[in-house]
Amino acid sequence: VSSSARSSARSSIVSQSALYTSELEPAPHQVSMPSHNACLTAARLTQWAHHVQNVLGGEGLESLKELSPLALQRQEGPAATTLKECGIDDIMLLHSSIDACILSSDCKRLIWVVCNQHEFSFSKFNSILDNHVFYDVCFTGFRTVQPTLASVEIAQARPDVLVSCLTIAMPKLHDALPVKHLAHSLPNYQMIRLEHASDVPSTSSSLIGHLIMLGGSTTRAYLFDKHKSNKVVLSIFKTESSLETFVSSLERIAHLGLPWPHELEGTKQQGKNQVV
Repeated sequence: VSSSARSSARSSIVSQSALYTSELEPAPHQVSMPSHNACLTAARLTQWAHHVQNVLGGEGLESLKELSPLALQRQEGPAATTLKECGIDDIMLLHSSIDACILSSDCKRLIWVVCNQHEFSFSKFNSILDNHVFYDVCFTGFRTVQPTLASVEIAQARPDVLVSCLTIAMPKLHDALPVKHLAHSLPNYQMIRLEHASDVPSTSSSLIGHLIMLGGSTTRAYLFDKHKSNKVVLSIFKTESSLETFVSSLERIAHLGLPWPHELEGTKQQGKNQVV
């Protein structure tokens, strides 16, 4: 099938109102609980991208592009160690630039997009998707809104792709309500915000997606962020947790065999697509 034929087919699909859902009757993908391993992998890949960018810079990243998985994991230093700890033997760096690192695994049929503070460029990514048919996509990043904005746009433009966003310590998004309403209406899109108990809690009604709270006595996961703090929390006693804190919290769950939520709290509700 030609690229133009695929594009026209997608355009006709996008125009159908059946593609849109609501919080009351979400599609299964929208409310599925991500595994602990999926969250840890996303956090480690984000940590890896930060290490590589800090050590190698832009030119160094270009030198890693399209290396074989074995050669990529033979790189020296903390970045290589972090990549090996992801446990994905066939991982490959498809693209690197100032806005994102794009990696893939043929075994998992999955593409990861690690965003930073720069606005995401879609031109290269669309060609990558065209060459990776039937792959799911996971956007991630640390303290940046770019994974959210980019993932929502991709999910709307590519209804044939299952898109997830596992964003870490996402800052508040200005004028977020239109993005929130769109994100919560796309059946092929899931938004998960990883937050830490030591951070100032999120309270805005315009926050997007589901919340997984790390660093407490137990890990809690809330459907469409229905959790709201019932007490005043003094910001003076709170900190901005580092990326390493998030990775350590996720690793601690695995090392100590701590429980991981099986579902998002609030998913057992009425509706034709209820999760039970």
